[in-house]
Formats: sequence, structure tokens, C-alpha cells
Amino acid sequence: MFPGITTAANGVVYISEAIRRQARLWGFSLAPGRSAVVPSLSARLVKSRKNPRPTQTWAGRSLRLVMIGARYSHKNAGVVLAFLDAHREWLKPRGVQVVIVGLQTHGIPQDLLDSLVAGGLLEIRDYVEDGELEAFLGSARCLLYPSYCEGQGLPPLEAMSLGCVPVCSDLPVLRETCGDAALFFPPDDPSRLFEQVRFLCEEADEDWIAGWRARAETVLSRYDIETIGSRWLTALRDFRICG
Repeated sequence: MFPGITTAANGVVYISEAIRRQARLWGFSLAPGRSAVVPSLSARLVKSRKNPRPTQTWAGRSLRLVMIGARYSHKNAGVVLAFLDAHREWLKPRGVQVVIVGLQTHGIPQDLLDSLVAGGLLEIRDYVEDGELEAFLGSARCLLYPSYCEGQGLPPLEAMSLGCVPVCSDLPVLRETCGDAALFFPPDDPSRLFEQVRFLCEEADEDWIAGWRARAETVLSRYDIETIGSRWLTALRDFRICG
């Protein structure tokens, strides 16, 4: 359906440059001036940008790592479970725990889940309200975001706005979204994920986090509602939909 829709449309708005490039690889083409990139926003991100929470000291943050929205296979929860399983001896004495919200357990060995939960390394939550999720991210050391593919990637931005460092798959779209305010790892490499977690739990200090917060603020400044609204207005004018 997509080629027919784009042919008939006055214009097409993509949520990331990576998706626009992918559409071209798929063979969809538009005349110059008929496509634009305007990122998405979430209510949670808008709220946290308008009413920022007091930022905890880095040392005051728990050694909790949070993964959200893991109900689909492309979210790649398996690499997180493999990381936990392979590095139990390092994680447990330090009190590091991963909280996964919305885990799809189909295809995952139940004995692995049971042993990780019993060992205190994993907590599985089916659903949390927005306020509780914000509290998770506002006190956690990092957000784990190991997806195989994304259209844009809103959760890393939401985490940044709450002072939580995103640790993301090294995908072009997440490099585009997060800039230099995330740590990256190959999505099939639990050892590299461990290295990034170890850095955040043992090596990153207040000086490093101060630099990270400055980088995160630069990234987030591209996602305030006024900036996104201006980009929409520019796109609509370019498409000659409004004056």
C-alpha cells in the first residue's frame, strides 16, 4: 500500500532520517520538497521537559538497570538475559539488578528466568503506571535499549530527560536520535553490553555524568515541543498545505 499512498500524498513525513533512507532503499521515491523528517514526541517527554525533576547525584542512583517495552522479539530481551546469565558472579555481589517491564516470555527457558529472579538479578513487571515508570528511570543507573530495529526510539530520550543514561543498540537510527548522549553496543554482543554496564556501575563518576548531562541537554533541546511544532509548520508550508 505504501507506494500508492506516497504517490497520492501531498507529502510524506518520516520520524527519522534513517527511516527516510530505508524507504529509498525499498524503492519508494518522492519528488524533492515532498518529504520531510519530523521526530515524534511522547507525552512523558513533553512533561519531563516542561517540569524537570530534581536530578539525583550519580552516587545516589541505584544500581538498577531498566528495560521497557520488551513484548516484541525485535526488542531483543534475549541479549539482556544472556548478559545477566553470563555475569552473575560480577553482578550479584554489587547488587546490580535489571527490571524488565512487559517481557514476552515465549521462547525463553523458564528455568533461566526462575534462576535469575531467584538470584535477585532480575525483576519482571507486566505493567507499571507512568508515575512509577518515571520513578524507575529517575533513580536507575541506565536504560537498556537493545532493539534490533526502531523507527526513532523515544524511550532513550525519556530516560535522558530523567537523568538516566541510555545504553542502546548500535543502530543508525539510535545514533541519529541519541547523538553522543548514549552508550552503544552491538545488539548481539552481551559481553559488550556488560562492558558498558560495568563502566556505568564502577567507573563513571560525577565529572563524567556532568559532561553526559550537558550532552543530553543538547540532544533534548532538539525535541522540545516548540522545535517540533516549528518543523511541522515548515513541512506543511513546503508541501503547500498551509501558508
